[in-house]
Amino acid sequence: MLVVSVLLSAGCTPGRTASPGGPRLALVAASAAVTLQRQGASGVDLDLDVHLVADGAPLVIRAARRSYAEPVAAFRRDGGRDRALPDGLVRNFAGLPGFVRVTIADGGGATVRTLEPTFCPGHRPVRRRPSAPGSSPYPVRCSTNPFALGAVWGIQAGWSASVHDPVGAPVDLPPGAYRARIEIAQRYRDLFGIPADKASAGVALTVADGPAAAPADGSGPAAVSPLRANPARPSGPAVVPAADRPDLRALPAGGMSVTHDAGGDHLTFFATVWNAGPAPLVIDGFRWEEAGAMDAYQFFLDDRGHTTGWAPAGVLQWDERDGHRHWHLADFAAYRLLDVQYRPVADSGKTGFCLSSTDPIDLTVPGANWQPASTDLRVGCGGRTVASLREVLDAGSGDTYRQDLPGQSFDITAVPNGDYWVEVAANPAHRLVETDLSNNVSRRPVVLGGKPGARTVLVPPYELVDS
Repeated sequence: MLVVSVLLSAGCTPGRTASPGGPRLALVAASAAVTLQRQGASGVDLDLDVHLVADGAPLVIRAARRSYAEPVAAFRRDGGRDRALPDGLVRNFAGLPGFVRVTIADGGGATVRTLEPTFCPGHRPVRRRPSAPGSSPYPVRCSTNPFALGAVWGIQAGWSASVHDPVGAPVDLPPGAYRARIEIAQRYRDLFGIPADKASAGVALTVADGPAAAPADGSGPAAVSPLRANPARPSGPAVVPAADRPDLRALPAGGMSVTHDAGGDHLTFFATVWNAGPAPLVIDGFRWEEAGAMDAYQFFLDDRGHTTGWAPAGVLQWDERDGHRHWHLADFAAYRLLDVQYRPVADSGKTGFCLSSTDPIDLTVPGANWQPASTDLRVGCGGRTVASLREVLDAGSGDTYRQDLPGQSFDITAVPNGDYWVEVAANPAHRLVETDLSNNVSRRPVVLGGKPGARTVLVPPYELVDS
């Protein structure tokens, strides 16, 4: 409790507006329109992809209480000084209460819902521009534990945080078209010196039953993003360090079978690309003005998480197909069916992947991360309306794509029976910087047989592995 006592007795001064050296804050919408899906009778999670951006300097807030018998005291860091927030403004450690006012109007302009959610400044932090710092030191969660004693909230300079309340209850909105207006409350505008033209955002909202779909007028999530990337590259020249590189390797394909449908016969399989270390593969993407692509950069981190260099890494592309619906790094891997002389017979057409540490492959390699942060494709690969994102494949982990996903198959309808190889190649275009490019390809022998509509595949064991 010593740190808390020092903070509360440091003679912090109250202030009504941000100093010239403080953060420049602005509220922005990641897309002009959002389509959300109802969650049955519970309603819709009102995630409008609206963000608070900090420029110039970080937004930093500390909150603490000496004991459970005393109220929370909160301070913001401003121009090298701690300035007290008004008494009673922060009541717990979940965030800033009533930071924004969300007004939902129907097609006729009548207000149907008004909400004032709590804002957690650490929620979904993303880098807004490639020249911003490569990492953020601030926590990514706020505490809802009633016995919490202290908190630090922050938005790194050049980064943003979502104003969506992660613990808010679903809102009962019938399917239809709406207009959402999000405004920073006047007390926070005054407190942080946010001008009126930076304090509000509007979003066209469509609420849908069943799978989310773009509105018929084409104004859905593909609309141009106002939170687009700065077209400039990261600050300074591209520098590729001798160390701090990943080593991508392809594992043999497995789980092979033949499916039959009206489109013909398809050989399906799962495949894994993994990182043998010693450094993570870190890709940051920044949105172009059009919605379907981002500039991608590979950043190199040392064992303390500090950025030591960067290099262009191509593009991230939005994949609309069922089972994906997230951002893929182009040319991350390639699948080919080869004849016995290694000549291409068919390819899967899939080269883009969302990078995620889905499987521990070898946690004994140098630099292996035993607790990788990005393990869920649904979380780590970004929704369609995000303005920027980071995808990571940690050392020791692999990224596996199952055989039931689009692109995990070869069309063998016109391929004769016989002996073939299934090839998995990591980093086939050599866009990514690695320690070793000689170990990026694996091949698995297969034998095709049967008749059209009833094709078969025989897969010999791979040494001692039968999969």
